Amino acid sequence: MADQFTTVATIGYGKRIMNSFAGVIVGLVLFIGAFFLLYWNEGRIDTSQIAKTAVPVDASTMRTDTSLREKLVSVTGTVSIAETLGDGLYLKPASYVAFERKAEMYAWTEQEKSTSQKNVGGSETTTTTYTYEKQWTERPQDSANFKTTAGHENPIMTATSAEGRSKTIKVGAYPMGTDGLPLRGFTPLDLNDANVSLAGGAKLSGRSFVFLGKGTPETPEIGDIRVSYETIAP
Repeated sequence: MADQFTTVATIGYGKRIMNSFAGVIVGLVLFIGAFFLLYWNEGRIDTSQIAKTAVPVDASTMRTDTSLREKLVSVTGTVSIAETLGDGLYLKPASYVAFERKAEMYAWTEQEKSTSQKNVGGSETTTTTYTYEKQWTERPQDSANFKTTAGHENPIMTATSAEGRSKTIKVGAYPMGTDGLPLRGFTPLDLNDANVSLAGGAKLSGRSFVFLGKGTPETPEIGDIRVSYETIAP
């Protein structure tokens, strides 16, 4: 269940005038900057149009045609790899083109909501409510910055999200490096004893997560960790 903490602050008329003046200055800067952003956006090259000029190449056999040197080409074929890939945490090495590991911690989250009311004489009263809830999150908030830290302490996260990819793949007969190569088609990995290695008290939670903590997957405690994977198969 969420709990809340509320603060009330009143700003005088003079302070409100100064804040409004500062807002006008910032608005003018953003207005002028918008013209530069528009010019930059309209001046970019449309790479989709360039891609339409690519020369199609059959990937089943290696082409040595010198007429294709330094030309833009498009290649379609079956992806294969010669190495195994794991993450050194739970994911066992196997034939993956790439993987994405998502680590989440059960942690306190703080949400802030403010409402303002103008008073007689020009002052303004702002009421701010801070709501604290326990949630699974990939990026836990630093509880030291919470308005109310007591009772909402988040420990340091002991696992992090990560990604990995095979260094070299082959598309048909053509080898290519994967650095900087956009990879799509990640699918959730169905976890089991064959593809994950459990240690240090970790256990499977269904077929979607590796769970580690003091609680249980059904009733987790603050600081508990769960890890899931998505992969691209050859």
